[in-house]
Formats: sequence, C-alpha cells, structure tokens
Amino acid sequence: MQKYPYVESISWTTRQPREGEKDGIDYFFHTQEEFDKLIDENGFAEYARYVGKSYGSPKKFIEEQINKGISVILEIELQGAMQVLETYPEARLLFVTTSSGYRLKEQLEGRGTEDSKQVRGRLTRAIEEADGVKNYHAIVVNEVVEDSAEKVHELIEQENCPVLTEEDLQVIYKVKEDLKKF
Repeated sequence: MQKYPYVESISWTTRQPREGEKDGIDYFFHTQEEFDKLIDENGFAEYARYVGKSYGSPKKFIEEQINKGISVILEIELQGAMQVLETYPEARLLFVTTSSGYRLKEQLEGRGTEDSKQVRGRLTRAIEEADGVKNYHAIVVNEVVEDSAEKVHELIEQENCPVLTEEDLQVIYKVKEDLKKF
C-alpha cells in the first residue's frame, strides 16, 4: 500500500462503541463530562453535536502533525468543518458523499448499528449538511473505497486548492432530493 504524507486524526466521541470498534483506533470514547472538560481547556480544533452525541478533533495531535510538516485528515461534519476553516484557512474541505440518497439510506440501515429513528435522524442531518456544501472545495463520491482514496489524495496534492464545480453541486442536489423522499 502506498504511503501518503498525511495522517487521519482520531476523533473523540461520547457515543458508545459499535461492534468491532476499538478505543484509540476508531475513536477515543469518552463521557460527556470528559468531553466538556477538554472543551473548557480549549483542547479541540473543532467539535460538534451530531445526532445527539458529541464529536471533536483533539488540537494537540493536529498541531504536532502540522509542526512535523504532515497534513491531517479530519473526518468531520459541517459545523466542525467551518470551525476548522476559521482556525486553519489553508485547509481543504472535501465533502465525501454517496451517489444517491437511496445508497446512503441503504448503507446506514445495512450496518445495523442504529435503530430506524437514529437512521432517520442521520438522513435528516445529511440534508442539512448538503445545504452547507457550498463552503467546501470539492466533492468526492465514495462508491469504490480505493478510487475515492485516490481522488482524495489527488485533491490534497493539487498545487492550487480545488474549486467546487457545477457538476459537484448537481451530485449533492440529487442526493438531497432523494433524502427528502424518506
């Protein structure tokens, strides 16, 4: 496997681990009190509530990597992305999506980790996220993981920051319209 000059940050969360997830590998699992303490200590580069749980990217790790010349990938939602852009204006925001709202619904239901109410909440949230896509630099449609990873790599490596295209926006409009049907 090819090595790239970046690393993914592991987020903190207050949700319970899903089957097979490991603390410190998939997420750092914490109580809401521990999470709030790190907020008070200005320890997050970004944080947000998402479908009733808290998520955040630890600032110390990100700063250490940047100081080493290593780019950091954050897997975050819209609220967090806007916070990152305020702190790190050179950040490249890539919106990763499925090709349709039907596919997203299928994926969420297929993993079997949430009940129908939670899935509905995530789909509703996806509509809200789609409304914020204009703040991103590019969209990556994730159908084949290896192809998507290569696309992300290409967008990060571009000398100039990518620019959102009308084609990108059409993908999001389609997903959003699909999601409104659920």
